[in-house]
Amino acid sequence: GRYSLAEPGLIFAGGSMLFSRYQRYRPVADNALLITDEAYFDDDIVAHFVHFVSTVYGEANLETNLNFIADALGMRGHDSRECIRLYFVKHFYKDHLRIYKNRPIYWLFDSGRQDGFKLLISMHRWHPNTVAYVRVNYLHPLQQMYIAEIEQEEKLLKDRIQSKDKIKAERRRNRLLSQLKETQDYDLGMAHLSASDHPIDLDDGVKANYRMVQTAGDGKVIKILASI
Repeated sequence: GRYSLAEPGLIFAGGSMLFSRYQRYRPVADNALLITDEAYFDDDIVAHFVHFVSTVYGEANLETNLNFIADALGMRGHDSRECIRLYFVKHFYKDHLRIYKNRPIYWLFDSGRQDGFKLLISMHRWHPNTVAYVRVNYLHPLQQMYIAEIEQEEKLLKDRIQSKDKIKAERRRNRLLSQLKETQDYDLGMAHLSASDHPIDLDDGVKANYRMVQTAGDGKVIKILASI
């Protein structure tokens, strides 16, 4: 929401957001963009990105433009949407930190090495209850999705499937189990932080606010955001 297709220049850098200034393309209302390694939900960051490209450059040119973007990202061996998804999961935040010299304006909720849970928010739209909101509305639904997908893979493994498909199902199930376990551990920290509100003061700068929102009411620091 920092910029709008309807007006030139910086549109939003804190305070109250006027959605009336975003006529052609509206930023997400709740300041949350989920990043997943598979397309589990139809409103994740890849879906929003594809919609943005379509809005700006037209539906007729969408696939051509997505292919161009995927090629520019250097993610070969996948279709364009998979390339873009892989970039968001593995590389986007590193690039963001580099560009903003480790003072990011977008903050990444990150559960760890298994990429079990990743979600971007804008620091300028942070609310005191953001941690609790993300936990209930994004982390928990994703955990339920993992459970459902694990059950599906286990059902496949019980059926008489070909050896090649069995290996694929086992690998995916094991990956999902690892991601589920990671998010369950992560949820413990999120729950502890959710017990108190975490307002920020933009005048204090990124580093101070970044630490403050990861500090519980009892003074315990709990890492829920990606390292900067």
